[in-house]
Amino acid sequence: MRTLPGTTFTTTNPGLNKIRRRQMGNSYSLPSVRLYEDKILDHGVLSLISLWDRQIATSPDQKKTRVNFYYDFHGMAFDIIGVLGFGKSFNILATGDRKMVECTGKTVSLGAFRASAPFGGTLEKIFRDWIVARKYLRTTAEKTIFQRKQENAESLRTNKPGAAKHVDILQRLIDARDPFTGKPIEEVALKAEVLLMVIAGTDTTSNTLTWIMLCLLRHPVVYQRLKSDIRAAFPSKSATIRYDMARSTLPYLTAVIYEAMRLYPAVAGYIPRYVPQQGAHLMNGAYFLPQGTEVCISFFASHRNRDVWSNPTDFNPEHFMGAGAEERLKDVLTFSSGVRICVGRHLAMVELYTITNMITEQLKEYLTTAVAIAKEVGPAFTDGFWRTGRFAASSDFASSEKMGNRADCVTEVDRYIEKTIFSRIRQIYPEHKFVGEETTAENGDDYIVTDEPTWIVDPVDGTNNFVHHFPYTGVSIALAINKEPVVGVIYLPVLDELYTAARGQGAFMNGMPLPIIRAPALTTPSSLADCMILSEHGHTRTEEVMGPRLASFTRLLLDKKLGGGCVQNLRITGATCPDLTMVAKGVADVCWELGPHAWDFAAGVVILTEAGGAVFDGAGWWGKDIPEAERTPKPLNIWNRKILAIRYIPDLPGRPGSGREIQKKLAKEVLEIVGDLEYAPDGLH
Repeated sequence: MRTLPGTTFTTTNPGLNKIRRRQMGNSYSLPSVRLYEDKILDHGVLSLISLWDRQIATSPDQKKTRVNFYYDFHGMAFDIIGVLGFGKSFNILATGDRKMVECTGKTVSLGAFRASAPFGGTLEKIFRDWIVARKYLRTTAEKTIFQRKQENAESLRTNKPGAAKHVDILQRLIDARDPFTGKPIEEVALKAEVLLMVIAGTDTTSNTLTWIMLCLLRHPVVYQRLKSDIRAAFPSKSATIRYDMARSTLPYLTAVIYEAMRLYPAVAGYIPRYVPQQGAHLMNGAYFLPQGTEVCISFFASHRNRDVWSNPTDFNPEHFMGAGAEERLKDVLTFSSGVRICVGRHLAMVELYTITNMITEQLKEYLTTAVAIAKEVGPAFTDGFWRTGRFAASSDFASSEKMGNRADCVTEVDRYIEKTIFSRIRQIYPEHKFVGEETTAENGDDYIVTDEPTWIVDPVDGTNNFVHHFPYTGVSIALAINKEPVVGVIYLPVLDELYTAARGQGAFMNGMPLPIIRAPALTTPSSLADCMILSEHGHTRTEEVMGPRLASFTRLLLDKKLGGGCVQNLRITGATCPDLTMVAKGVADVCWELGPHAWDFAAGVVILTEAGGAVFDGAGWWGKDIPEAERTPKPLNIWNRKILAIRYIPDLPGRPGSGREIQKKLAKEVLEIVGDLEYAPDGLH
């Protein structure tokens, strides 16, 4: 194909093939692909589920919708390749803009036409839009490579080698060197390999996923067995069943995927290969092919060979079960074989395993459950706020028994709502763990934090506000898996504001995507002097705690000439959850607090980060779109009782990544000014 000269896929030169594979071996290796897996999940199946959920939510009955999963799988595959090979997602699932898909299809058609038509150079003029599409693809690849190299050069110039070091295929191709000669991939070849990703790495995955889905829908018995196997292996329905977990514990999933690839290979075959210098013997020497012989094979026909497969035209995953199953996997030629085996096969398999698994097991139900329960307790919350309904005649409505001071009270509503929430969740997920503010206060702080799915609940965040009829108070429900929050719901019933988020699926307020403030505006901060900061003074009123807090507030407000931050505004609302929702919306810039508990901010950080914000947990920073190389190596710590949250900040015109740099700058300025306090972490670890 003249569109892609000299790539690992198109070359017929054995020597060039060896050089390319030596240079690129690390880019597509399984250890490397494991590093990309979070991006594959976030920009793949989680985005796809979010799209389908939005379509259901806007359907007439809000219960079902009609989807074209062939087109959606294509959009998803392109978004994954975009973020891995072009530095950013093409956002096809989010926007519906299929220009990249259409241009790729036309480019492939042009390449096939030129390879087969003897008068291609003349007749191309008839297909002007094909040529325009090819130019668009080439220009996009050139700009992507140029921009990444500029970022790398700037990183070296400013002596910050980690700042622009991306963890993706594009960066590994740029860094690739032949281990024998030390030579990098030439510029023309580099562009060709980047284009190869989008041309060869999208149809293969999306077409295979389509066939897997069709096979499962046509064979409900197979579908039910697969679903049962997944639930048996992962009874807690963890939100992230990764490739290694699925590959090692779900043999029937492997069988389903390979059986679909056997019957309906993404590439049917006929890819020409040339016999090497020593020639080739076939069938134990029965045939000899001399050097230079052009060989083609039909994968489609080979996969239906009755000498190899029983009932070869039937969809039967049992072909890959039982004794000898691993050897039979080698008879599937979808990714070719031998020295010309597909370099991107590991990437494709990680996509196939994680996506098939998660589509089979609908994981959005966690968020749906949390939202339903939050709405259920909303009327009781409102009755308590206004002292109406069940709480109208309460004689023991509020007490100060928790901390022994009037600053930390607990109400009858706190206890009632927490009990209701835990009761409802236990009915649905009896195996899950629970951490609640009131339960913890009554039973002591020595609860054990595990990797099991754990619901973290604050039934009334901002109880003092609640008692004084100050409306910034609400219900917080979060779910943590592997100690990391993945679902967050904050409901402010008095304000009628419902905030929802699940990892990789975006954040919303009453169904509107967050942040509300998106475009650069007068309110977009560039330093602390432009910022509205939200904080809390807390319940502990000892000199040891209040002294450093008040000193930090003073330093934030002082003029810069006096060594302060001269922040534009400092606000204390009396509740952490509303603070984080305002930062997620973009109407406040920073939330800094010392001493809050996990139930105060676990839900809020999911909402904030899904809205594009960043969170600093004392050890590093964490957010939805922060490159892995810049994140703290461990998951966000919601148990250490410290939080610094920065709102989403859009990139400045012509300066990609500048929004993230402003977030880091603001965090650095805050941490240089405020003091620190050490707290015992929540729970036992």
